[in-house]
Amino acid sequence: MPSIRRFTHIFSPTHSQQRRSQETQYAPITIVERELVPLNHGRPSIAQLPEHVIRLILTFYYDHQPEGIQTVALLCTYMYKQARYIQHRHVHINLDKSGHILARLDLIKRLGQLPAVRTLRVSSRGHGTVRKEGNEVLANLATMLLSMTGLRHLHWDIGWTASGPHKGTMAVPIPGPILASLPLGLRLHTSVCCDDTRESHVQARAFLNRLAGSQSLCTLSVRVTFIEEQTCLETMCALKEVLLSCPNLIRLPIIDVWYPRGGCNGYGPPLTGGAYCGLGLLDGERPPALEELGMRDYPWGLEGAPQCQGYSAKGYEWDYWIDAFDWSRLVRLNDVPTCLASGIAPKLTALRELVLEELSWLQADFVRDITSPLELISLSGWGRVNSNPNFISRFGATLQRLRIHEPERRGEAGTFITPTDLIHLSKNLLHLRHLALDIDRDVDTQEWPYSALDAIATFPSLRTVELWLPLGMAPPAPTPILIESSARYLFRYLRERNGNIQQLTLHSGAPSNNASSYLSSLIDFQPSWAIHNSVSFVCKMIYSGETPPEGDWSTVSCPDLSAEMNAQLHQLARQANRKLPDYKKLNRDELCMRVALDGPLDAIGWEAWKVGQQKIEQRTVLGRLAASSKGIWK
Repeated sequence: MPSIRRFTHIFSPTHSQQRRSQETQYAPITIVERELVPLNHGRPSIAQLPEHVIRLILTFYYDHQPEGIQTVALLCTYMYKQARYIQHRHVHINLDKSGHILARLDLIKRLGQLPAVRTLRVSSRGHGTVRKEGNEVLANLATMLLSMTGLRHLHWDIGWTASGPHKGTMAVPIPGPILASLPLGLRLHTSVCCDDTRESHVQARAFLNRLAGSQSLCTLSVRVTFIEEQTCLETMCALKEVLLSCPNLIRLPIIDVWYPRGGCNGYGPPLTGGAYCGLGLLDGERPPALEELGMRDYPWGLEGAPQCQGYSAKGYEWDYWIDAFDWSRLVRLNDVPTCLASGIAPKLTALRELVLEELSWLQADFVRDITSPLELISLSGWGRVNSNPNFISRFGATLQRLRIHEPERRGEAGTFITPTDLIHLSKNLLHLRHLALDIDRDVDTQEWPYSALDAIATFPSLRTVELWLPLGMAPPAPTPILIESSARYLFRYLRERNGNIQQLTLHSGAPSNNASSYLSSLIDFQPSWAIHNSVSFVCKMIYSGETPPEGDWSTVSCPDLSAEMNAQLHQLARQANRKLPDYKKLNRDELCMRVALDGPLDAIGWEAWKVGQQKIEQRTVLGRLAASSKGIWK
């Protein structure tokens, strides 16, 4: 039999070919788009629809089922292009993940879909590297903005954390090249935030000076911390110029101008007299008619007061605001100081969303004075309306979203709405689609609050529910405990009584991280049991894909965990006999998964975890010292 001659040597590359292949730089393959052709010309087909109609259909589909658009992209080259076009309407650039963002921006550019971008959100919580205008992502973004002809909204939310004695978060201004590249008709949403240092105020004033006269500025959040009144006054003058010169500025979600809060050094208005450091509006000066306003603290002016030297207007400054501002277009009110509440309530004829989440005794009276048809109400606790459902039920003709929630605080017992009040609300709030509130376990039986859950299920139009269950500040945790399996059970319980409910969000604990407390500044050194043992679950219905093996069309996930860890959580929850982990070796994410799986740690487990964290921190500190010492010797 003749020997078989092998031909592998023909296809094996030579040395020179290997060297050339190593030098070759491969470019991404561009798939040529093919035109859609109907399979049957005698029957209606999607291929006969105009492109803009197909995009409208895909937009509706994407809004209701975002994960399904990936399947659409695999159908054909034409649908791939349209699906990617829809996905790129909203682009989020997180500068903390610059490598991923560069790849996505390059993909959008190669597909020629920069005109598809409608909303661009730029965010970061990084440190000093984000502040550099030479950042590679920002440099590429500045050149691409001119090609984003369909861009309508730019959200700029970049902050960095300062260290040292003046630790705080400051907003990073929009670089000049990006401001210069903004297309006409764009709506800019940004913020100015500075700590009590002069350097921070100088940076904030420079940014405000660049914003002055902008036709694009639509939303501006203001957070200014100061110690010296003169420094604050100079910053307020720059802010005043922006308020008076930007005609399309209609949203001020938060105005918070005050002295430093927290820490062992207390600051406040000078008792013996000081300079006025507010906006100083007078003689008819006012910002454009606002659609959104939120206020926390502000250095109000008062005629003749020793703490307001230099205030030239008559009477109280808040009276000027009440009389001079146009309140008739305000749609959303986030918070309101006591001095403004009673004066503006009758003027809020267009108000639709009321958010009063700052602790205040005035909420009940203020809500009672509101006469406009509200669609959203968010209150900081049921006791803020004197536990009276009539304050809310009178908005039954229009109210669609209701949120009543306050964080847990040490030594304070929460106020919970009763099943009787819930039934009263369900009979009046016929259009309510979202309900979020604090709910307590049955103290007598130590069971789930079935009577309250039954009352929640009586809301006829309810689609989404969010519940906070108390956890406490120290072990042991109250029972029954909220874990992955119990979250699934509670979702099934509600669904059996109201099939319209599509999503249930559950929280075990809502610890308060109040920055005004000095002890909260030590949170990095003394881990909080309440914070590290608090867990959340999102339970929702799914209507796509193959039939689940157990016939359960719901899914349960922990938003604090990654997708990989959620898959591991779901797998471990099915195991009957699980070994207890060594808590000393768990990192923060692994601890979160164990809490979601088995519940909060007891006192012994918590002490073991803290010991393990202390050893990790010690090794980290020693490693940094060793690295710095090597650098010094080098």
